[in-house]
Amino acid sequence: MEQIKELRLEIDRVDEEIMVLLSKRFDLSQKVIKEKELMGLGRLDQNRENSILERAKQYGQKTYKVYIELLRISKEKL
Repeated sequence: MEQIKELRLEIDRVDEEIMVLLSKRFDLSQKVIKEKELMGLGRLDQNRENSILERAKQYGQKTYKVYIELLRISKEKL
């Protein structure tokens, strides 16, 4: 039982790091969207998105699926 507790504490630490990084990523994505709007560009850069997804695939199918959703959410204007 102690092993499970230790593993969960480590998961909590990793989750905290992920949440901080996601928040930063979403903020940066919003800044990109604003800059693109000022320049009259569309939100989608398919080449960049494909490149990100290819990198995500290197970390496994689950990471790839998370990144598909992450990119979808990142394109939303808040």
